[in-house]
Amino acid sequence: MMDRIERALVARRLHRAADLSSYRRQVCYFIGAEVGPVKIGYSQCPSIRLAQLQRSSPVPLSILAAAYGGKDRERAYHFEFAEFRLHNEWFERDAAIISEIEKLPPIGEQRPAYFKWSDSFALQPDRYAPHMGPSGSG
Repeated sequence: MMDRIERALVARRLHRAADLSSYRRQVCYFIGAEVGPVKIGYSQCPSIRLAQLQRSSPVPLSILAAAYGGKDRERAYHFEFAEFRLHNEWFERDAAIISEIEKLPPIGEQRPAYFKWSDSFALQPDRYAPHMGPSGSG
């Protein structure tokens, strides 16, 4: 069993790998309601995924945050927050997860040029993809 320090080091390596990921067109998202569990997944179009989840949810959901890296970033977050996993991609709304969500910019703050869909949600290239400039070019 890994302790928190070992888990943090492995998660950091996974996040670095996600920075160099080939999944640049996909994002890792945090979806949830105002209270309750948070879903950590990945998609090329999180707004469509949100609509799919909303159809089966009794409460309003929203995209809480998003970050570059798609599947690789999702794997890093799943590893980092494994102790809070409730079921599959749903996690307890712990202070560590809330802190990560708050580190990411608000929805709609930036959208790199290579994202073609029209919804607005936030990405933070300088945090998770330091090799990319503000226009999304590498």
